[in-house]
Amino acid sequence: MKFFIILICFSKLFGDLIYPPNNHQINHVHIMFEWEKVNETTSYEIELSNSSSFSNLLFNDSTSDTSIIIQENINWQSTYYWRVKPLNGDYIDTFTFSTSNTSYQFSNDVNPVSIITNNLESSDEIVILVFSEFGRRMKDNGSGTDHGSGGGAFIIGNRVN
Repeated sequence: MKFFIILICFSKLFGDLIYPPNNHQINHVHIMFEWEKVNETTSYEIELSNSSSFSNLLFNDSTSDTSIIIQENINWQSTYYWRVKPLNGDYIDTFTFSTSNTSYQFSNDVNPVSIITNNLESSDEIVILVFSEFGRRMKDNGSGTDHGSGGGAFIIGNRVN
């Protein structure tokens, strides 16, 4: 009995769109668009539209990278369509995404201003450290020149005990 092993190697001829994922809702309006590299391609064209037919282009540019950051023409609570194609090639795919409410809402009260966050999912992953590298002794020496070792530090966060 003979066994034959056939090894087939495929090279990736066509890339995929990576970020933002298809039908994804994001909570920011400065967006890094990312896609996979297509073999033997040196330049890509990316299009962004608020129309699935791309009749109203909000962004259209060429780049040699596989990512680009768009900081304009993206608004809150909106739906967008994006696609990428290798220069002189066909579009890889078309993805859609939407933006959520603004991350922060400010109250109408002038004093004090309340900041209310709508996205608390990642708050367990955030820790804030506030410290001073300029230490003073806890008890003043009376001359005001006592540069000792009593710097204060605060650690703030949901998971801090």
